[in-house]
Amino acid sequence: MSKAFTKEDEAAAIVVSPRAPLPVNQINYVTATGMTLLKQEQLVLEQQITQAKQSAERELFTALNQRLLQLEQRITTAQVVTYAVAPTDTVRFGAKVTLVGEQQSRQYRIVGVDELRQV
Repeated sequence: MSKAFTKEDEAAAIVVSPRAPLPVNQINYVTATGMTLLKQEQLVLEQQITQAKQSAERELFTALNQRLLQLEQRITTAQVVTYAVAPTDTVRFGAKVTLVGEQQSRQYRIVGVDELRQV
């Protein structure tokens, strides 16, 4: 069959995956670093939206706008948690925790949903 009659050359639909959900009825805590990362992501998205608009990429423009709306909602509801002096005897949001084993130790930081890194 001639390529003229196929859809092989059409661009794949752009899908915006939703942000990780926040826990129900819980405050959206973020660390200061997390808020900085969210604001940086916002700037990048705004630049990408401008480029998509200028190049008339309608699907990309729409997808990026959806992503930006999700991000702005997250930023609006975020409550930044900072500690002047981090407690060393309490595990709480923003704390670094070191788990010590016989062979090795691992360090973790207690962070919000938007700061999670998938391993």
